[in-house]
Amino acid sequence: MKYYLAIFLFSAFASAQNRTIALQVEGPTDLAEKSASTEQTRLQNEILQQKIQENAIRIAQLQAQLAASRVPTCVIIRHASTARQFLVSGANWQFVEGDFPKGMKWKSNVTDRTVRKIKEMDGKVVIVPNVYTPEELAAARQECKTGVK
Repeated sequence: MKYYLAIFLFSAFASAQNRTIALQVEGPTDLAEKSASTEQTRLQNEILQQKIQENAIRIAQLQAQLAASRVPTCVIIRHASTARQFLVSGANWQFVEGDFPKGMKWKSNVTDRTVRKIKEMDGKVVIVPNVYTPEELAAARQECKTGVK
């Protein structure tokens, strides 16, 4: 908004020449309008801050729900024999039991790359000896459940 404000100077020079100086001023000139505009801006900022806090709380709640819904997967593998490594290119590991993370295909021959992908997807990999006993397999299952050897 543009307002034209006429200012009369009562100095000796201005009164002697009877001059009126007109100045062009942009924005509210009334003190009440300025304070109302400032108050409105402050209220808008407070509302925005409240919305930001509410959204931050919602995001935290959704992240907690997502973390709770994720069931960590665990795969038990053993080292593949030399012949298997030769026949199946790059398969250094052989699947014993467990669950692959969601979105990964089941593979009986597991490569180092697959192991890295499982770990990147918050999965766990437990390695048993090539020739394992039922007790060692039970210990590996327990490690999958608790995370402790």
